[in-house]
Amino acid sequence: MTSSRDRRQLAALLPCLIPLLTLSCAYLRGVGGPREFPEPPAPATEPLTAAEMRYEGSLRVPLVEEWSRELPDQGIWAISRFEAGQPLVDGDQVLIGSSRASGLLALDRRSGALIHTTGTVNPVQCRPLALDDGLLVADTGGYVYRFTRDGELMWRFHAGGPIYETPIVDDTRVYIATTTDVLLAVDLTTGSWLWSYRPEERLTRSELSVLGSTRTVLRDGSIYAGLSDGRLVCLDAATGTRNWDMDVGEGRFVDVDATAVFTDEGLLVTGAYSGPVVAIDVDRQAVIWRVESGVNGKITSMYGRLYFADENGMLRCLDAGTGDEEWAWTPKGSKDLLNTPVGQGRVLLVAHNKGDLYALDAFSGEILWRHEPRQSYLGAVRPPTIADRQVLYVTNDGHIHSLRAPPGMYDTHEDEPALRDSRHLGW
Repeated sequence: MTSSRDRRQLAALLPCLIPLLTLSCAYLRGVGGPREFPEPPAPATEPLTAAEMRYEGSLRVPLVEEWSRELPDQGIWAISRFEAGQPLVDGDQVLIGSSRASGLLALDRRSGALIHTTGTVNPVQCRPLALDDGLLVADTGGYVYRFTRDGELMWRFHAGGPIYETPIVDDTRVYIATTTDVLLAVDLTTGSWLWSYRPEERLTRSELSVLGSTRTVLRDGSIYAGLSDGRLVCLDAATGTRNWDMDVGEGRFVDVDATAVFTDEGLLVTGAYSGPVVAIDVDRQAVIWRVESGVNGKITSMYGRLYFADENGMLRCLDAGTGDEEWAWTPKGSKDLLNTPVGQGRVLLVAHNKGDLYALDAFSGEILWRHEPRQSYLGAVRPPTIADRQVLYVTNDGHIHSLRAPPGMYDTHEDEPALRDSRHLGW
């Protein structure tokens, strides 16, 4: 039995114990120290679908092959063995185009079976964009479409040049970049033309060019885009008038195809195919740091670091604030090109132009896992799509492949106290 005196002493101690218990729980949750990983997703407000339940969780390795589907070939378009499409996971469906057939395919996310095809004039070779009430789709003939969720065409607009990068949107406008360096804006509701920007030609800066274009970036009322003549241009998003431009690209291929990314410090980072990679203070139009490296594909920004593949087949990790190299990696015995790296948690995925898929530790560059296809896939030119525990990527032999991660928490360094200041136990 507890005496009244003991109860009084316990009551006096409780106010002191509660903060200690709160701090302990916060420490276990990782709140007591810096965290480099996103907060766990909020609980779903609606019941999960069958596919969402199947793939619920976080990216871990090893991945296992789940299904593969051959993309259609109508035998019309001349481009062969080059698939620039990137899948979009939309609910229980995977949306993807084929380089050799018109239309946008909707595949069952769990099996790859064809559900339906949404008609387009030309092949779709950029990722569709999901809107609240439908989809935005662009094709290689320069058409941009807005569809309802039921597949009904709301409007169609012709941009005048091939489109290989997904347009971006704000509340009222759609911003489009073509491979001919034309930038346009159309009304999101009606598809009516608002403005166009065509840079003046500078042949002396365009010795050689590669097929590609940058995806526009919208920030604080300005549009940023790279051009094939080596320039980065900044436009007023409302009017399309040029605010400023800057020469970036140097060397043999000056194309600035690396879509700009903004660092936590507000620096804009971009690069040209033959280099360099630069970080720019956009308010002063001044280069803050510069790295003598080209970029093949896009630059990925995570955890205060920048990840990209260079023109020599090397995967590089830079400090986003300084440009200092943290690590670099090249596939053993190969100088073939890598493509844009993408990641979740500590796992960084990068596809090889021979078809292999690598998983590396995003912090050390150590190889965690490698997927070697049973047959030659002739490479991949687009990064994989990561959707929870599902990874989808398209290869140049005209196939889309689905791989699945094992269930579990984020595979991060948070469970290694020696490597992190915090002790986050997962969720």
